[in-house]
Amino acid sequence: MALMVATLGTLIAFLFYGIRLFNPAEVGQQLPGLYKFLVNKWMFDELYDVMFTRPAHIVAQWCTAVDRVVFDGFLHRCARSTVDVAQWDKKFDETVVDGFVNLVAEVTFGTGRSLRNVQTGQLRQYVMFLAVGVVGIWVLVQLFTA
Repeated sequence: MALMVATLGTLIAFLFYGIRLFNPAEVGQQLPGLYKFLVNKWMFDELYDVMFTRPAHIVAQWCTAVDRVVFDGFLHRCARSTVDVAQWDKKFDETVVDGFVNLVAEVTFGTGRSLRNVQTGQLRQYVMFLAVGVVGIWVLVQLFTA
């Protein structure tokens, strides 16, 4: 069937353009609908546009709207929540964590400052403290074991 159609098309083209038995302009005037259909490549571009291009554009517009409304909205809310949590975390870190570290530092510094007078660098004083400490421990042991 396809071979017959191809042979018939070749024969018609030969009659029109090979031996010029028919004038293509006169045939176009006598059959304007068929001529326009064939000149417009069987309206293939228009058919393709209606069947595929326009539906694809409609689906693309729908997907764009879903992306902007649903996904972008969700991501923007997540980003805002993350920023809010980060700001709360910053305040917590600066007040509680840094406050505790600073308190430990102040206590350590104050303890060291108060013990500065005890630590004189004189060996006799250190030996005296050691002796008093040993006597104090001996007294405690005697009190609790008796």
